[in-house]
Amino acid sequence: MSRCRTTPSTSIISNCVINLSGDKPARLPGGGPGAAAGRTVRCLDIVADPGMDEATRRDMAQWTGCIAGALTEDEFRRELEDAGFEDVEIRETHRVHDQAGSRDHPGESPGMSSPDTLALKDPEQLYLDWERAHWASQDVDLSRDPSDWADLEEAQRNLLYFALSSLMVAEERISTQFCGLVLAQDDEEEGSYLSSQLVDEVRHMQFYARFRTR
Repeated sequence: MSRCRTTPSTSIISNCVINLSGDKPARLPGGGPGAAAGRTVRCLDIVADPGMDEATRRDMAQWTGCIAGALTEDEFRRELEDAGFEDVEIRETHRVHDQAGSRDHPGESPGMSSPDTLALKDPEQLYLDWERAHWASQDVDLSRDPSDWADLEEAQRNLLYFALSSLMVAEERISTQFCGLVLAQDDEEEGSYLSSQLVDEVRHMQFYARFRTR
């Protein structure tokens, strides 16, 4: 989830971070009615149908595909309201699975007028934010991982290895296919920002490659 600190509000853009998290309330903005006051949130995420079956919930491929860990609409609404937001509106944009759809979630906290007042950053501002805060895959400390891995049971290691391998494949595919978006830029500023996102996808792939060989 990336946070765009803007005036007069804060826009939250989710790329499946909420449904992939094991601690979903921690991934949501807010922190209660007082902390959320005067802020607006808007995110796009996967929402599970109420009757999603247990086989799908337990399917690791559906987890890495951002389906199995998705909240239902009622759960998503409750989490946003618990975070201090009011007037939560959830709109389905399209189906992504026979038991899940993609939803747009505008919500506002007391003190804000409407989600329509969001002031989004332009591509040049987004690029400059990236330049000031980018990270290096080689700087992530993995020194504890071998001992933590050894403490896992074999079934846990197999499950984790499958999940991380699936994510690495996904990052590799995105890294190669994202080039088309860069080439479709409307102007230099947009091209600079899109290129920075391509670099991030490559860094994700490099991080998973490091982890796999530890």
